[in-house]
Amino acid sequence: MLTKAQILSFGDLEIKKVKVPEKMGKWSGQEFFIRQLTRGDQDDFLKRKFGGNKVAPGGATGFDVAGLYGHDSWIVARGVCDEQGQKLFSDEDVAALNEKSGSFIGWLANEILVCSEMKEDAEAAEKLNKDKEELKN
Repeated sequence: MLTKAQILSFGDLEIKKVKVPEKMGKWSGQEFFIRQLTRGDQDDFLKRKFGGNKVAPGGATGFDVAGLYGHDSWIVARGVCDEQGQKLFSDEDVAALNEKSGSFIGWLANEILVCSEMKEDAEAAEKLNKDKEELKN
């Protein structure tokens, strides 16, 4: 039976080398290490994608759309790492990553979601947000 210390010290995040495809222009052929998102990162991502529900006095709920955009650079900041799995970026780097090629950052974020086995979660969140936006209009 594993102990608490053994469970908490066990390195269980997948680290993977990815190569940028030819269609990415100047980034083509470059290689990166990415790592699986932690459970906390996955939860934060889903909160960002689904937004937050706000409860008004009397129990009525509303949908908070303030955090629904700007995910790809945030994911890249959490998922790009060195060969040992140490993150290369911090939250302070997200704004600078937002200034990079959208297609490249989007591709890299998608690779991190696939590595984290979250691609279906991301697609479900996109559909939910689109449906909510259509309801508002």
